[in-house]
Amino acid sequence: MCTAFRLREKADYQDFVVISREQAQEQLEKAENIINTLKSYLMGKWEEL
Repeated sequence: MCTAFRLREKADYQDFVVISREQAQEQLEKAENIINTLKSYLMGKWEEL
């Protein structure tokens, strides 16, 4: 299981990198989770104003 940082690092420093559909899907799901968490947090803060 690679992190998005490690995948990016490979792409930056290797001539050619193949990222599987599963790896891309895993990173997309993680990103969506982070976005949803931040959205909920920010909406809560907005309502406090």
